[in-house]
Amino acid sequence: MQSHEKSVHFRQYRNEMADIAMGNPKVAGDINIVLCISGRTSVVGKNSDAFTREIDPTDNIERLRLSIRIAQGASALRGNTVEVVYNGTADENDDLRIFLAACKDAAGVADFQKKQPELHKYLSNNYEAGEVERIISEFKEASGFLKVKYGIEMEDVQSDTQTRIRNTRDQAEAFNNYFDKDFKNPPVIAVISSAFHLPRVARAFSKAQENSPDTAFGCATLILSGIDLECKRPGIEIDLQSEPDAITNYIANGGIALRAGKNVYYGSKISREDANTRVASELNRESKIGEILPSGYSSKISEQTRSKREGVSLASLLALIITYLGFI
Repeated sequence: MQSHEKSVHFRQYRNEMADIAMGNPKVAGDINIVLCISGRTSVVGKNSDAFTREIDPTDNIERLRLSIRIAQGASALRGNTVEVVYNGTADENDDLRIFLAACKDAAGVADFQKKQPELHKYLSNNYEAGEVERIISEFKEASGFLKVKYGIEMEDVQSDTQTRIRNTRDQAEAFNNYFDKDFKNPPVIAVISSAFHLPRVARAFSKAQENSPDTAFGCATLILSGIDLECKRPGIEIDLQSEPDAITNYIANGGIALRAGKNVYYGSKISREDANTRVASELNRESKIGEILPSGYSSKISEQTRSKREGVSLASLLALIITYLGFI
């Protein structure tokens, strides 16, 4: 790809990230289902991508926490249960099943620690004591309030040939293949990932929709939200440096769309009322659930992890990207 085109994609990414950092879209009562895209660690902190560089051990658990909160908020607004679909590998799905069962079975933190010492060690290594208690409570509630599905075993997606999920576009295609096509109206799907990843997610899912224009998924409204809006998690510098190149390359080989489709929304400035997407605006005005959801909610990371994140700002990280790519 020519340097001019590369520069254009970099500027687009920088502008999108500046908006994303302002906050996630509001929770609306027209959300039908929440899709949590798996990250680089399982819900119990296992390294899913075999990276040797620094990564965030709480990546997946924070994505799931945000997914749960959005599903709960949408459920309260619409009056029925909104499901969470976790798009993970078979191993990641197994870890989530184990973690959910452990939280459901625990009669408090002490009981959880006694029954699941390794899981408790993972949580206590990455969160303060009060936050560990909140996480156990959140997943305990989710195990009963939500019907969390594992319909997308990423290594076992059936098509004309056996397919292994390799990237975000494959995740989008897998969800399309899995998706319930019996909605009477085009559904609204909340998609959860990391904030730095949302521009690529938007383009990958837009490409998947282009390829299936007559399906429920192809006609769906997609509302994207991200964790780590302030870009402070471990390893984020490398993520921000490499993501514009990844987007550029995927666009060049046709793997993702040039830009987000007309039914894909993310960032703080969007007005879905203007897009006529059936937002329950009256309910939003009357409910605190309609407030913008912050990344991680009340998450208080342990001193060990927090020390790695201090002093990092979006502006400084974007400056790193500029230096890395050689743009002025």
